[in-house]
Amino acid sequence: MTAPRTCTRTRKRAPKPRLPLFTGEVISRERLPSPKEIRLHFSVAKCLKDYARRDWQWTHFPAGEVRDEVTGAKLKRMGTKPGWPDFIFVSPEGVFHGLELKREGEGLNDDQEDFHNHAKAQGWKVAVAETFKDAVETLNAWGCLRIKFSEVR
Repeated sequence: MTAPRTCTRTRKRAPKPRLPLFTGEVISRERLPSPKEIRLHFSVAKCLKDYARRDWQWTHFPAGEVRDEVTGAKLKRMGTKPGWPDFIFVSPEGVFHGLELKREGEGLNDDQEDFHNHAKAQGWKVAVAETFKDAVETLNAWGCLRIKFSEVR
């Protein structure tokens, strides 16, 4: 019977960032990074899956992620255009609505500005939300949700 093999390699791990929990240092809100935008996308999508009115149609437009050159070229060739909002809605009356989600403190890029200006000129509804609360307030104002949230954090 042979002896079990032992591992001679050791894996070095990067040190974990440490929070000053017991040092008494106060971390201001300004020093904390704002949450990633994708978290907001997930939250809004969950809200819509659970509470969107059945007579509204909606989808997420996944064009903003970083992609390799081949995929980017393929999407462009298929007709994907920059600037479209993250969530696209069509009301029961057939009116286009677009909701752009942004990380707190970030603004629209030039393509998004152009699209928003075009949409507003056509009488379409477009909005930008930096927080879940902003997104829900917009969706409530449009009449997209089956329920009204009394307080959103």
